[in-house]
Amino acid sequence: MRTHIDIDGTAFRINGVPAYPGRVHDGRRIEGLLFNSRMIQAIFDDGNPATAVHWRYPDTGTWDPERNTSEFCAALPVYRRHGLLGVTVGLQGGGPVFNDVYHQYVNSAYAPDGTFKPAYFDRLLRVLRAADEAGMVVIVNYFYWKQAQRLESDAVITRVTERVTDWLLRSGFRNILVDVMNEANTWPGTTDLLSPARVHELIGIVQQTSLNGRRLLAGVSTCGGDALPAPQW
Repeated sequence: MRTHIDIDGTAFRINGVPAYPGRVHDGRRIEGLLFNSRMIQAIFDDGNPATAVHWRYPDTGTWDPERNTSEFCAALPVYRRHGLLGVTVGLQGGGPVFNDVYHQYVNSAYAPDGTFKPAYFDRLLRVLRAADEAGMVVIVNYFYWKQAQRLESDAVITRVTERVTDWLLRSGFRNILVDVMNEANTWPGTTDLLSPARVHELIGIVQQTSLNGRRLLAGVSTCGGDALPAPQW
């Protein structure tokens, strides 16, 4: 393992050195910041054959999740050469389109009962390895509100949080940060456990899970500004 992320005060450090050491932009210090890009669909798939056709490659006429991840991994050294230090990858992805398909596609590393789908974790492992070799950090997002609605209960969400954290620790990679919930706002139909009122419970689970004394750094993202109710779809 080549790449290790930690925090010293408010500064991110990679392999013990502050990110962008000594760098200033327009008079503002950027040392210790972690510039990253939300590449949320890096391990995307679609379990609904009726909507999977929308993601077909023009040259083959078929959708291929393995190709999607392979091409993403191949691009990481290019991103790194241009100064990017981190990417966010989602185990439930994000909104690929915002039309009728948005309500039908199925992209989740977990079945409704929380059972893992091994292919997703195989692809995530490839991303972690490629990022590690490129000297980059992977921010792993656990839940996306639209797909999280398909999980059966809060108990399932809690169990998934525990198991994903354990899996990440057991992977051995140290270039990992955790974003428990993408846009933890009050989305319609989403359990309170993934809302501003309670999402800290899941962050706590990540922080308290350890392996040989090692823990993951975890947080949560919102829509920006105050955590206000989301618009109705």
